[in-house]
Amino acid sequence: MTLVSDFFRRAAQHPARTALIDSDGAGVSYGELARMVAAQSGHFRRAGIGAGDRVLVTLKVAVPLYASLYALWSIGAVVVFPEPAMGFTGLRHAARIHIDAWLAPPLWRVIGLLAPELRRIRRGLSPPPGVANDIAADDRATGEVETGDIVTGDIATVAAAAAAVPPEAPALIFFTSGSTGRPKAIVYTHGFILAQVAGLTPLFRPQAGEVDLCAFPLFVLACLNLGSTNVLPNWDLRKPRQAPLDAILAHARRHGVTRMLLQPALCERLVNSDIPPGVRAVLTGGGPVYPDLLRRLAAHVAEVYSVYGSTEAEPIAHVTAGEIAPADWAAMAAGQGILTGPPAPQVRVRIVDDEILVTGPNVNKGYLDPAQDAATKVTDDAGEIWHRTGDAGRLDAQGRLWLLGRLEGRVGGLFPFGVEAVARQWPHVESAALYRDETGQPLLVLTGPASSLDDWRQRARAIGIGTVVHLEAMPLDRRHASKIEYVQLRAVLARLARRR
Repeated sequence: MTLVSDFFRRAAQHPARTALIDSDGAGVSYGELARMVAAQSGHFRRAGIGAGDRVLVTLKVAVPLYASLYALWSIGAVVVFPEPAMGFTGLRHAARIHIDAWLAPPLWRVIGLLAPELRRIRRGLSPPPGVANDIAADDRATGEVETGDIVTGDIATVAAAAAAVPPEAPALIFFTSGSTGRPKAIVYTHGFILAQVAGLTPLFRPQAGEVDLCAFPLFVLACLNLGSTNVLPNWDLRKPRQAPLDAILAHARRHGVTRMLLQPALCERLVNSDIPPGVRAVLTGGGPVYPDLLRRLAAHVAEVYSVYGSTEAEPIAHVTAGEIAPADWAAMAAGQGILTGPPAPQVRVRIVDDEILVTGPNVNKGYLDPAQDAATKVTDDAGEIWHRTGDAGRLDAQGRLWLLGRLEGRVGGLFPFGVEAVARQWPHVESAALYRDETGQPLLVLTGPASSLDDWRQRARAIGIGTVVHLEAMPLDRRHASKIEYVQLRAVLARLARRR
């Protein structure tokens, strides 16, 4: 059982339903996508790709990407995704592990000749051009595929091959964001991906006629697994704070989007816009979802979900705005952390020295390079491996998880999310970060109009922080532009200190 075999079953159930809509508005049905997968599977087999081969994939987020993923997985190949936020550097970093082939537009492969890591890849692949139209033409010419019946011919063969791939076989090599050091390679098996999808199912289960707009490419696979229509992004996913909001909203209106899955950085902009009335739900994660953002989203959209997880463990917990009681809102406003709800059913959580540790079938047990496990993997007396998230947190009397922020951001008895959630309520504050000065004392970094500095300093003293630093822009993670980038923040503050 794999995600691909699940997809083929879904395609057989409703072949005419739209599966994917590209950024240019062109769509493919589940039946058409299944035929594309079957055709590309044959294309890759003829190119010599087999089970266990590692294929570096650098295609834009569009229909051919998803057809290629399913096709490669159906033959047991391993997809390698570079960290897109790192650009060419991330591509070179990914190519340093053993790679058998590179699936990319020809121009990308020409540019790759500039890097020795990419020159070592001996096999280049491109998706077959016009495959959807070619298949449709073949069907009309041969009559092999009848209307409404897609599980025939090559599709049945590819679906059977996909179902035969063992769950323990590697499917995907992905990389951490690198926000706390060099990106680490993680191997996702087929079983691990299915466990992640199972964990997301209570969140992602679509209503009839659901149309999703998702800024998380791998989450699209979960949505396809559940049978929704997926509108692919029409903006650069690496730059959510610069994305053209008017174009995004027009894209959503044009295709009748009912649910949006977006980073907090994009949601911050969304709440100040004219959200299409058809959007009934917003799911956000990939960075802290502060209570002020959650409240503002809930004022515009009927259902708002905050999801907590990481590359190594997805999901860990989630909460809806409607589940948060008045006492919880008051606790968050008073600096007691961010409520993220009960742990997901298949996840177990421990708090050890304020740090959140997790284990479960959807929690990564080790990196591709075992030497990188020591810092984040802990084995208990029963032999079970727990992942150290690096996040501080607590469990309340109801068993719900509260986030306190990155452990490295703690200053004395102050935790980042407690202080930042309070500061974000102050007039004109756009973003906030707790840090420490050169003597180890807490300082508060704020963005917003500098004319508010005196007011901010007075408010900061009231919560025990004597120093406020104003920045024009906050250093944020490259992947979602939603988390504080502490390495960069340290460098920025050091430069400011030298100028004083």
